[in-house]
Amino acid sequence: MSHPSGPLVLKSASRGVWTLALALAFIVCLVVAWVAWYEKTVIIQNERDRAALFARVLEDQVARTLEFSSQASSELVEEMTFVQQRNLERLRPSLQKALASMSAVRSLSIVDSEGKILMSSHPPDEGRRIDIKRLEPAPQSGNAEIGAIVPVRYLGEFEQPRAENTVVIHSLPMIRYVQGIRGNKYFLVTLLNPDFLSNLQALALGDTGYSAYLVLTRSSQVIARFNGASRIGELVTLSVGLPGNAQPRLYGTYTYTGEGIGAGEQLFALRSSRNWPVTTIVERPMARVLGDWVGLLT
Repeated sequence: MSHPSGPLVLKSASRGVWTLALALAFIVCLVVAWVAWYEKTVIIQNERDRAALFARVLEDQVARTLEFSSQASSELVEEMTFVQQRNLERLRPSLQKALASMSAVRSLSIVDSEGKILMSSHPPDEGRRIDIKRLEPAPQSGNAEIGAIVPVRYLGEFEQPRAENTVVIHSLPMIRYVQGIRGNKYFLVTLLNPDFLSNLQALALGDTGYSAYLVLTRSSQVIARFNGASRIGELVTLSVGLPGNAQPRLYGTYTYTGEGIGAGEQLFALRSSRNWPVTTIVERPMARVLGDWVGLLT
């Protein structure tokens, strides 16, 4: 019976060692790839949760601001229903009191059904006329509605010509229809300061790298922004529909990756308000999100 010579045994053993080494290297590569994939998944999920949290916080702040701005004028609205038009001057203390309690509001104006400003917290506006239909949607009696952004500080400037190269100051109108006695019809027009809403976004997001937008759900018009590409008054387009426009309307927080408002792929979260026709959008570039992942790997 013959036995393999020594060199053949060594050669076979060496081949087995190399095979084992290659197998171990392959397993190590698989483990490293799995760990990298897992870390990427965790980072993206954590960023989704973070974006959703920011969207919830900002939506709550906006809802509280709008609700307070609406409720703060409820006493004035109640008085308007019982005062004849010739006695409206009696309402001036209530109007000034309501304005003083609302830090997000620029002015309050009482407008008749023909568009004449009967009373205003900014007296130079009184007596001027505006096209009230341009502040649509027209609200039902007793309800408040948010209109599209208007390029004015005070309501009386609405129909006034604006010189070229002037700085545009925007306001967000909140319109409430009031049915008075003897068939009198009034609109209480509250002009909110969009910069107040933008400051809420800035305080919440700081230097996190996120951008924030508050848009009208029905039109996608930007009414407040922080650290973003689009300006107030512009219309934005997303790769997904706004949940508040769905039928039936959807509430909650939705996160996506894809084409957002800023350039390139974004990780973004949407949250529509339950009581107001506005949607909060927060986004962060995916390049920065994945940059955090690459930083962990290196």
